[in-house]
Amino acid sequence: MFGDAFDSRLDLSGFGAPGFELRERLDLSGHASGRVVPHVNAEVLNSRDEVVARDLASNQLDGFNILVNGK
Repeated sequence: MFGDAFDSRLDLSGFGAPGFELRERLDLSGHASGRVVPHVNAEVLNSRDEVVARDLASNQLDGFNILVNGK
């Protein structure tokens, strides 16, 4: 179980930032540690889906520590 889930996007045009979106996602990556520590990330994307501001929120979901690949 790796990668992102529950990806949601909010168009920021109505807030004066046309061409930008706020993305929130549940990140299930373990960053090669062998442990998956789910956390919620928030970042701003431009019209080419490039991240222009990251880690606006990075909240670990307590109580979740999933062992992957026997590590």
